[in-house]
Amino acid sequence: MRQPANLPLLMKRFILDRSLLDRGDHVIAGVSGGADSVAMLRTLAGLRAELGLGLTAVHINHNLRGAQSDADELFVKDLCEALNVSFISVSADVPGYSKQNKISVEDAGRRLRYMHFENIRAELSAQKIAVAHNKDDNAETVLMNLCRGAGLAGVCGITARRGAVVRPALCLTRAQITGWLHDNDFAYRTDESNTDSSYTRNFLRGGVMKELARRFGSGVCETVARGSSLLQADEEYLREQASLALKKSSVVKKGAVALKTDALLSLHEAILGRALHAALCEAAGGPSGIGQNHVDLLKRLLANRSGKGLDMPGGVRAEIEYGFLLLRRRIEKKSGAFYYPLILNSDEPLYIPETGTCMRAVLENENEPQYDRPVTNKICTIVLNRDTIADTLCVRSRRPGDTVFIAGVGRKKLQDFFIDKKIPRDERDAAALIASGADVLFIFGMSGISAVQAGAPGGKKITVYAGE
Repeated sequence: MRQPANLPLLMKRFILDRSLLDRGDHVIAGVSGGADSVAMLRTLAGLRAELGLGLTAVHINHNLRGAQSDADELFVKDLCEALNVSFISVSADVPGYSKQNKISVEDAGRRLRYMHFENIRAELSAQKIAVAHNKDDNAETVLMNLCRGAGLAGVCGITARRGAVVRPALCLTRAQITGWLHDNDFAYRTDESNTDSSYTRNFLRGGVMKELARRFGSGVCETVARGSSLLQADEEYLREQASLALKKSSVVKKGAVALKTDALLSLHEAILGRALHAALCEAAGGPSGIGQNHVDLLKRLLANRSGKGLDMPGGVRAEIEYGFLLLRRRIEKKSGAFYYPLILNSDEPLYIPETGTCMRAVLENENEPQYDRPVTNKICTIVLNRDTIADTLCVRSRRPGDTVFIAGVGRKKLQDFFIDKKIPRDERDAAALIASGADVLFIFGMSGISAVQAGAPGGKKITVYAGE
């Protein structure tokens, strides 16, 4: 005879052992109306006083089953009234979202659920989001990920906690949950679509898992849960090592995640892949759309140590430059070059949008006019033949044929100077230059050139001032 499980006690112990909830937490509980979420909601409602919890139930109407979907929503609303639990319902256009994003209905429903859960959590300043996955769900996930070629992280299955999301029913099997509900005559809703084997999870649940239970015994889900728990510990350790390796290989570089290629290539394969995934997620602002195929592409780029850059998810561009793997968001380039004449002793300072500064050029030993907007920071002194450059001094972007004068070296191509200075390609076009003809006299933010025009002995000094 079946021994009924003390489900509230089992769930409470799991919550405390895994530190899923803290005293005083406000919990957003996702409740579909099915057996798992009803059992979770009833248990959390019973623990409110003991753990000092705030509790809000959120039901997402997926609009997939017409009147049945509306009936699910009404059932959850009535249940919350009976339990004195705050209730929020959200209508989600799952079919439309699926079509718009070219993803399966299953994936669309999952993404929309978590998006709405997180939005409501933020609105209510809640600490946790509770969802009702169980041991059977975990075993199905492990098998599904294995069949899709997932790595260790995928075979780890479902975790009891990830960020703000907690799974207090993960310690229970589906049989334990439905048995407890039946023993206590607690109603729940049954989604007829759960028997539709065209959905991958339903195929595993209704066919593969039943066959495995017949072959290996009814405790197969428990066995998978133990195995995935051990693998989770291994994955956690590898992620920690990858994080440490990432810190050691990182350098500070404005606007990019910059990693030393030699340091990356010295890593074990298991650590390298996780480090690259973490770096790519950081550059992209999140993991959305980033898969193993993108990590493999980065590995190939690293192995070659050069080559064309790669476009990654999240608008990230990956490139190898001067011994670094650079991951940075692509920036829309401004159309066309820029050019601003820099008139000597002008009554008004010149504003340069590309540098965000105002500038003025003053011929020394002449009376300085008064300016409405002072510009007081001296940035360079240029020695030039005043008669030949008075009307041609300018601030502009680079052009083919530009040259610079290097003290002790002589004149060289600006392109070669940029290469010597290891200036990334996308920064070269954006550089603001002070120039006279093809002679580059000053580059904002860079040093190493002399602001002296060759062949101008006895030239007069022009001082350039800049300020915000």
